[in-house]
Amino acid sequence: LGEVIVQYTYADALKDRVIVPFLLQNVVFDLEDDREAAYQKLTRMNARTITSHGADAPEAINLYLRRSRLLNLSPARVKIALRLIAAHPNERVLVFHEDVEACAVIHEVLLTTGVKADLYHAGLAVRARAQALANFRHGHSRVLVTCRALDEGFNVPETEVEIIAASTATRRQRIQRLGRVLRPAKGKSGATVYTLVASKGEIERLKAEEEELEGVADISWSRA
Repeated sequence: LGEVIVQYTYADALKDRVIVPFLLQNVVFDLEDDREAAYQKLTRMNARTITSHGADAPEAINLYLRRSRLLNLSPARVKIALRLIAAHPNERVLVFHEDVEACAVIHEVLLTTGVKADLYHAGLAVRARAQALANFRHGHSRVLVTCRALDEGFNVPETEVEIIAASTATRRQRIQRLGRVLRPAKGKSGATVYTLVASKGEIERLKAEEEELEGVADISWSRA
């Protein structure tokens, strides 16, 4: 598309008060033993496939996808997300995941424990999705759990907490998801984003982000 015309950084946005001050809390957890063994096996298989056929070969791409799904479906992501939601009982929380079943489990547990929550994903009827958004927007529900949706075009600036339980490796998705919770609103002094990570690749991406956001965001690391 040609050269970059203009750049607008998080530092610029913070200075212009387009976004609120924010805290990034990166939560590192260990995969279950069997899942870790399977993940390492797929990693070795993929390395051999890339050597033989190239990184863009269909065989390599298939292994990438299998490994990514294995990583995202860790039950630990659901458990930690639920624990983090419980730690913010008086705030509006937006939860992102990459799997519909995992989102349904989080939603069901929240309802069972008396938390007002809604579920949003492309598999739901249009009316159900619209109602979920309306409930969250108007404060009738406190938590909105979503799968592969609402990365853009979703505006509830009153949201104070975001939990990225699972994500893709794309930078664009990361920027869009951060944008869901960083918008200013009356009485809102800041925002908190939790990102759950287990693999070396996930951690490396967040380490690179930490360098970019030095002096802009408060960033902390913890183990689950």
